[in-house]
Amino acid sequence: MTKFIKNVLLFIIIPLIIVIILNSLINPYYANDYYNTKYKYYIKNKEKYNTVVFGSSRLYRQFIPSQFDCYLSEFNTSTFNLAAPHTFNPEVYYLYEKFISKMDSNSLRFAFIELQPLNYISDLNIKSSESYYWCNLKYLRFSLCYIFNANYLNVYKDQLSAYLKSFLFRFTDISKYKYFFLKNNINNTILGNNLDGYYSLDQQSIDVDGENEFKKRKNSFLNDTTVTQQRLYKSVEILSENLIQKYLNKTHLHKLLKIIEESKKKGINVIFIIPPKLDDYKELYALKISLPNRNIIDISNANIYPLLYQTEYTFDEGHLNFKGAELFTTYLANEMNEKYF
Repeated sequence: MTKFIKNVLLFIIIPLIIVIILNSLINPYYANDYYNTKYKYYIKNKEKYNTVVFGSSRLYRQFIPSQFDCYLSEFNTSTFNLAAPHTFNPEVYYLYEKFISKMDSNSLRFAFIELQPLNYISDLNIKSSESYYWCNLKYLRFSLCYIFNANYLNVYKDQLSAYLKSFLFRFTDISKYKYFFLKNNINNTILGNNLDGYYSLDQQSIDVDGENEFKKRKNSFLNDTTVTQQRLYKSVEILSENLIQKYLNKTHLHKLLKIIEESKKKGINVIFIIPPKLDDYKELYALKISLPNRNIIDISNANIYPLLYQTEYTFDEGHLNFKGAELFTTYLANEMNEKYF
C-alpha cells in the first residue's frame, strides 16, 4: 500500500514539477501579440525612453508620444506607448508589474497606466489564451478579492467561476508550449509611423485593404451616435459621499497604492489615467478621490472636455479619432505640466 501511494505521488509530482519549470521558461506575454511585439522593440531601444504608457486600445489609440514630448520638451520627456488592444484590469497590472521588476532603478521617470474596473470575461472568451495567460495565483487572488468587495455590482457575481476557470486553463493549457518554437518577428506597422507605439485607428483603417473591421466600426458609429451621448451623461455624474463609500473597491485601491509604492522604489512616478467615453465611472471616480492627487489624471468629464464627446473627434463609440487623440494628448500634457513641472 505504501509503495502504491509513493507511485501515485510520483505520478502526480513529477509532471507537476515539469509543468512548473516549463511555465517559468515560457514568454510571460506569449498570448498578447501586440504587447509582446511592443515590449521587444522597447527593450532593444530602452535607452531612448524615460516614460512609458500601459493600457488598452484607449491609450494605444489616443496617447501620442511625439506630441506629448513636444509639448513638454523643456522637461525632456521621451515616451514609448506600450498600451495594447483588449488589455484590461488585471492583465494591465500584471504587465506593468512584470515590466518594472525587470527595470533598473531610476531608468524611468514616469509611467502612465489606464485606470479600469475589473475586466468582464465572457463565456465566448473564457477559453481564449488572452483571457488567462496572466492569471497566476497572485492575480487570481486579487481578482477574487476584488469581486468579493464589489458588492455594488451584480454583474460580477458570475465572474467568480470565470476567474477560477482562467486560472485552471492557464495551468492546463499545453498549446502555449508552441511559443517555444515560434518566432515573433517585430511588425513595425503596429508601432506607428514614429515607431513609438502609437497607431491611430484612422491610419489602420486606411492601411488595411478593403472593407475592414475598422471602417465598419466607424460607419456603425456614424449611423448612430446615441451611445456617445449616454456616455457623456455618465461622465458628469456627481458622486455623493454615500456613493463614494459604496463604489470604492478597497481591493482595487490597495492594488493601486501598492503599484505606486513599488514604482517609487524604482524611481518611477506612476500616474493612473481615466479616459473619456467609458460605460460607467462610479468606481473610477471613487478611486480618484481616494488616490493621491499627483497619481491620477482624469480626462473624462464632458463639462471640462466637451470636445472629446463630439462626433468630429470620435472614431467609434469608445475611441477618439486622430484629431481627438491630439486633443486628449494635449489635455494630458497640460495636467502633467500642472502636477509635476
